[in-house]
Amino acid sequence: MIDKKKVVLFDIDYTLFDTEDFRKNLYKNISQAVGEDINKIEPIGKSIYAKLRKKYGYFNPAEFIKKFKGYMKNDVDFSAVEESIWNEEAFRRCIYKEVDDILSEIKKIAQVGIFSKGHDRFQRAKLKTIEHFLEIKHIHIVVDKYANLPQIINKYAKHKLYLVDDELEALHFASKLRSDVFTIWVKRGRYAAEQKPIPGFTPNLVVTNLRKIVKIIGR
Repeated sequence: MIDKKKVVLFDIDYTLFDTEDFRKNLYKNISQAVGEDINKIEPIGKSIYAKLRKKYGYFNPAEFIKKFKGYMKNDVDFSAVEESIWNEEAFRRCIYKEVDDILSEIKKIAQVGIFSKGHDRFQRAKLKTIEHFLEIKHIHIVVDKYANLPQIINKYAKHKLYLVDDELEALHFASKLRSDVFTIWVKRGRYAAEQKPIPGFTPNLVVTNLRKIVKIIGR
């Protein structure tokens, strides 16, 4: 039976969605769409991606296409590039294998939502095939997690709040705002691999995939 006092908020990238795999396939699909060798397209894509991450802190699809045009000939069909970015099947393939089963189980015992940083439309596109597990009122996509965390903490002040994220710093900040937030660090993906320990902070649970969290939330 669902406990409406429990709310589980998931990050998207590297938590529910294999962002690295998506990027690799994106460059491959774009190279096919524009008729160029992957060895030419991938370095261009990586360079643009890095610049956008530095500017915005996340991937911006419209800006990516705009900058990509500067590297290509005028006769390139850029609508095909856009289709490569927004391909629904590509999003579906990059949802981690365990996600559907885990969200289905958690939905039976708690309210399920999202707290993630990024381009709103792009992040929601990643969720399209799993959105039936989520409650709309608990979906929070923001451009700055740290600026919005106090508001999130306040919104769920009367709930048992679980935060599931690959970003250890975000979990640490949440625990400083509210000591009883249950923090679950998903230690997978490029950023988690580079993460150094944070002195004085240990998340409540560390996992490499989501399979172990159902029993914890169900307690």
